[in-house]
Amino acid sequence: MQKKMRTAVFTKKGSVEVIEIDRPRMRGDQVLIKMETCAICTWDQRVYTGLNVVNYPFVGGHEMFATIEQIGDEVTNEKLKVGDSVAVGLLATCGTCHYCNMGNHNLCSNFDYNKKVGGLPYSGTGGFSEYLVVSPKYLFKARTGLKKELGAFTEPLSCVNRSVEYSGLETTQTAVVIGAGTMGILHLLLLKSKGIEVIVSEPDDGKRKMAAELGAAGVINPFEEDPVKRIKDFTDNRGADGVFITSASPDVAEQVVRMAAPLGTVVIYSSIYPKKMIRLDPNWVHKAMIKITGSANSNQQDFEKSIKMLSSGLIDPSPLVSFTFPFEKIDEAIQYTLDQKKYRTILTFPS
Repeated sequence: MQKKMRTAVFTKKGSVEVIEIDRPRMRGDQVLIKMETCAICTWDQRVYTGLNVVNYPFVGGHEMFATIEQIGDEVTNEKLKVGDSVAVGLLATCGTCHYCNMGNHNLCSNFDYNKKVGGLPYSGTGGFSEYLVVSPKYLFKARTGLKKELGAFTEPLSCVNRSVEYSGLETTQTAVVIGAGTMGILHLLLLKSKGIEVIVSEPDDGKRKMAAELGAAGVINPFEEDPVKRIKDFTDNRGADGVFITSASPDVAEQVVRMAAPLGTVVIYSSIYPKKMIRLDPNWVHKAMIKITGSANSNQQDFEKSIKMLSSGLIDPSPLVSFTFPFEKIDEAIQYTLDQKKYRTILTFPS
């Protein structure tokens, strides 16, 4: 008789149900993993509220941390053992297109949140399930002792690693992070670990306080002061070497280019909601040789870096754990998470 498990399914806008289904069957070249934690990302919140359009029924969750339950007899990766703690990622990529073959999984031509993953009968990212079957290439082993709540930050930190690496910033340079939500704070922590001075612009008092406590060299309330002027004052009128937009607000995107120093880089990390075109002074970009780029998702190398940073304690996202909920209370957890002043809510699965 096929073993059963529980999975949380978005059945329609504003509705998520925990149901019992068959545990996925494992092929010889796959690994069966048991979920330990999965964070509720902003993307999942937008699925719940209907802002992100998906094919129902849909299983969300992509910030996953799990334990290896069983390894197929055709798996050749000898580094993986039953009982290992692993982060899980890149399930929505195809692994075979031009960009995946070049190692740029973040640009996968066939990237699709609506495909079925992990042996589930429903479309989605799969993390809101007790068990998944996955290829070993999508597992990233943690060092023994990493807290399971912190392991769930591997995926978001991997995206931040891609963003910071793409910016090309070096030690002793200055960066501005727009927004002090989860992704903004992860940018702050990672940039600081690389010896980069960080200024954070954030209108919320509590989040601004968090940024200051975690080592921001300066914090700005953009609703009460001119952030461009403050940044120029802070940098001897040069501007910042790097500017990272982690806020979804379309109003800030137009302003940030003026924060950059000559030879500076502007990274549009966050997707912008609602979508809005921005005005740009091409002569300023031309004269100052400003680079404007985007950063989306991550690749396998970013995951490897992130799990090592978390395992070693180089990056400690503990302050970003706002609350933990047992998996079966996911509806309550999402309602809690919709409060925009919160950071990450972590779902914990039974042992």
